[in-house]
Amino acid sequence: MAAIRARQFINCTLRSGLVAEPQLRAHLQQLQDTDAGAMTQSARIAEHLVNVGLLTPWQSNQLLRGRFRGFCLGNYRLLDQIGVGGMSTVFLGEHMK
Repeated sequence: MAAIRARQFINCTLRSGLVAEPQLRAHLQQLQDTDAGAMTQSARIAEHLVNVGLLTPWQSNQLLRGRFRGFCLGNYRLLDQIGVGGMSTVFLGEHMK
C-alpha cells in the first residue's frame, strides 16, 4: 500500500492524539530547518518522528496507511503489535499516567 501524502500524514498524527500539536510543530520545524525537502515526503517525516522518539515504528506505519484511530485502549497507549492469532491480537501498551 502506498504511503499517504505529507499533509495527510501530519493530520493523521494530530488526530491520533499521540503527539500534541505544539510538540509536532516544533519537530516539523526542526526537520524543515535541517532538510526542507523532507517536508514533502510522509515517509521522511515519519522516520524523523520515530528517530526523535515521538512515535514508535508501528505507530508511524499505521499513520502512513492513514489509520489514526485505535492507538489508545483505556488508560493505555498502544506502542506495538506483538502478535496475531485466530481469536485475538496482542499489543504492547504503556500506561499513560
